[in-house]
Amino acid sequence: MKIAIFGATGDTGRCICRRAIDEGYTIKPFSFRRTEIVGVDTVEATPIDLNQVDLVTQAIDGVDAIISAIGGETSSRYTGITSLIEAANHHQIKRLIAIGGAGILDLPTGGKLKDQPFFPEFLKPITDAHQASLECLQRSSLSWTMICPGTMKEGHSDGTYRHQGDEKLADMASVLYDDVAHLIIKSLQDNLYVHQRVSISNP
Repeated sequence: MKIAIFGATGDTGRCICRRAIDEGYTIKPFSFRRTEIVGVDTVEATPIDLNQVDLVTQAIDGVDAIISAIGGETSSRYTGITSLIEAANHHQIKRLIAIGGAGILDLPTGGKLKDQPFFPEFLKPITDAHQASLECLQRSSLSWTMICPGTMKEGHSDGTYRHQGDEKLADMASVLYDDVAHLIIKSLQDNLYVHQRVSISNP
C-alpha cells in the first residue's frame, strides 16, 4: 500500500512516517515548507501548498490512502481538508484519516466539548476549523476517520492508550504524538472507526 502523508514534518507527522515505513508501507510525505523528517532518514518530504488543488491532485496520483496531519493557521486546516477531499475524489481514493481536536467530540451528557463554558477560549478558532473540516468529511463519499486528541507530548508509544468512537473518554488525559501515529496506522490496517471521530487518552 502506498500512503500520502500531509504534514509529514510535524511532531505527529514524523511519527506517522516512521511507523508507516516500519509496517512496510510506501509513503509519499508532504509538508508546507520543510523537507527533513526528524527520525526518518530514508525519505524527505516534498513541499506543497494545499491551496493549489491541481498540484495536490497530481501529487497523490498512485496512492491508496491519505493521512492528514496538517497544522498551521486555522484557515489552512479547513482548506487543506477540502483540497484533499477534492483530490481524493479525482483519483477515486476512498480512505482518508485526519487529525482533529478533542473539542469536536461529543459529551456523554450531550453537546460537544468545545461548547462547554470551561473550554479554553484560545482553542476555539482551531476547534471551529476542525469542526468545519469534519463537516466537509461528513458530506463527502470518503471512508474517513478523524482522530481527536487533547494535548500531546513527546515519547514512544507502547500502545496502551485508550480510544473510542465519537464520544469523549472519561478522565481524558494527554497522549503522545506517537500514540496518535500508532492509532492512525492501526486504523488504516484494520479499517477502524470509519465515519467516526475518535477520542484517545492515556490510561
